[in-house]
Amino acid sequence: MPTTGSSAGRLLSHPVLAMPSAFLSVAALGAALVSLRVQRACRRRARDRAAGSRAEAGWRSTGVTPQHPADPRAAQMQTLIDDLESFNRTVAHDLRGPLGGMAALAGVARDSLLRADYVAVESHLRMIQAQASKCERLVGALMALAGAGDKTLVIERVDTAAVVREALEDLKIAHPGAALPVRVGALPEVEADPELARQVFVNLLGNALKFSARSPHPQVEVGSTGTAEHPIIFVRDNGTGFSAQDAQRLFHPFNRLHGNRYEGFGVGLSIVKRIIDRHGGMVWAQGEPGLGATFFFTFRP
Repeated sequence: MPTTGSSAGRLLSHPVLAMPSAFLSVAALGAALVSLRVQRACRRRARDRAAGSRAEAGWRSTGVTPQHPADPRAAQMQTLIDDLESFNRTVAHDLRGPLGGMAALAGVARDSLLRADYVAVESHLRMIQAQASKCERLVGALMALAGAGDKTLVIERVDTAAVVREALEDLKIAHPGAALPVRVGALPEVEADPELARQVFVNLLGNALKFSARSPHPQVEVGSTGTAEHPIIFVRDNGTGFSAQDAQRLFHPFNRLHGNRYEGFGVGLSIVKRIIDRHGGMVWAQGEPGLGATFFFTFRP
């Protein structure tokens, strides 16, 4: 076995050994971002209640009782609270395993290093790196979910065909060498935030490609229906699909209908819904088990 000090020094300075502590800082940041959004919503809710109390005092003096519409702030705050609860469950379930694995592997790697078994040390470090990368992807997904609701909207005329091309380029970079069997039909121009619109297509196309990859002949189609004044865009695949009972769960964060059979954390569709909601549009889905799925959305009411 090699016993050179240079090998030991190289392994001790391996960047993977610094990953756990760095990752925990990022995880804490992710939790802080979600918590901060809830705090902001609570403060807005308190201001709205104060304004409502002043208005109530005014209309009571007139003897007229107005008809109050449903309070969208209450629904928004409940959504944020639900997201925070989902975040806590995800941290407990999806982070505890990898972090515990990294700690155990680090101990084994240290013992191997003391025995000067550098081949084993390198193998353990690679496993630690894989676990750390999984944790990093989860934190990235959490931050993307939080960012979808925080970004200031910049509305402009958007060529959705060009946005789809950009989204496909992003997917090619993220999955080099992967087949992208996507057929792009006629698409309208819409009023939207171009950056957030690209995120919508990246998530919907990424989902469609993932769930159709096991089909004998994977097919993904992007197109539009509706009218020129009110276009409806769709992304269709011939993949795994879902049941009618599961349709209501699709857009809930961290909800993975197919368990661990497919890679991912269950936040992509939540990001899509949050972006569409912020534009005032609608998103819905149709599907059947084994027969694929179609996601429809609009960027305006």
